[in-house]
Amino acid sequence: PCVPAAHYTCGGVSVDLKGKSSVEGLRVAGEGSRTGVHGGNRLASTSLLEGLVWGAEIGEDLDITKTGDFVITEKESYYNEFDAKNVDERSDELLANLRSLMWNDVGIVRTVSGTSVAIEEITTLTSEAEALFQTVKTQKSCMIRDATVAAGLVAKAANENRVSGGTHFIEDDEEQKMDNA
Repeated sequence: PCVPAAHYTCGGVSVDLKGKSSVEGLRVAGEGSRTGVHGGNRLASTSLLEGLVWGAEIGEDLDITKTGDFVITEKESYYNEFDAKNVDERSDELLANLRSLMWNDVGIVRTVSGTSVAIEEITTLTSEAEALFQTVKTQKSCMIRDATVAAGLVAKAANENRVSGGTHFIEDDEEQKMDNA
């Protein structure tokens, strides 16, 4: 259903039988989770069943109809349409830059120096995305803000992982050679 490059975090987030992670309030199912059922370096569709089972468990565990805590409120207007259009266009540009950066420097085949450069560039993108979001809160400005934060975490984890394994391969570069010396 997706290209192997989407499996940057093979194994995913560790969860219990209810899909709860160690991060308060974070529930994970399917490709993003590590349940232990199918192993840590799975590819293809082995986690579809996990998504079904753990997704159902999460849904039951979070059944808000039991508590009645869910309230629908009127949508607030955060912006005028002119500002939103400009922010959304810039959000699209940032997302294109982020995708390219992640594919080229933090992908399946990567170098340590490439991930180091990516971390610096993602830090800049994150600052700009946060400024956009603070200017005008649209769905796109929220999405790019969150995407840059997630990309930064993935890039840092990739940079700290100096071992090729599973679906990741680290090409030797000068920084890697210095680590191995």
